[in-house]
Amino acid sequence: MIKTRLKTISNYFNHRNLSVGGSLLLLSLVPNAYGIEFSSVCHTLAGQWSGPAASNVRRYELAHVQAMCSLDRRQLVIMTTLASDMASQTWWFVEKNGQIQLQKQEGANVNRDMAMSLYPYGDGFSFLGVTEVNGRESLLKLIFLPLATGWQWQHQLQYLDDDSNHYQVFLSLDLLPSTSK
Repeated sequence: MIKTRLKTISNYFNHRNLSVGGSLLLLSLVPNAYGIEFSSVCHTLAGQWSGPAASNVRRYELAHVQAMCSLDRRQLVIMTTLASDMASQTWWFVEKNGQIQLQKQEGANVNRDMAMSLYPYGDGFSFLGVTEVNGRESLLKLIFLPLATGWQWQHQLQYLDDDSNHYQVFLSLDLLPSTSK
């Protein structure tokens, strides 16, 4: 039943015939209270996307995103390029034995490895992991929320040495189906 609903979601994105129903069907990605299947997320995000992006420092003109899911749906590679300054990042998620590992590469030099957990979040889903930013241990939350014609991808951060219980949004991208599909 879940596979049928996921196929329907995939068909919505593949044919760009999106409706409010796409958001409602996304709820079926949550098979139980324990979380979401990585394979479902992998397949759902695969494709070419573009849209506006903004950071806590400035607004970017356009972001280009390409997401590729392996045939066994255990690896997801998301490559992002911010058009105004050609900054690029690669996010490589690997699911093995129920564990999700993320390797993030920024530009040519900065690599980060972290274990991630996958959770339902509102009508979408979120990856959550511990990393180090500016020499401080932090929680990184990658949130994917459905839009009428795609996804909003938020990068949020909470420093663990901060008494605040709030995450800071440091980058937000609207992933809209690319016209080059």
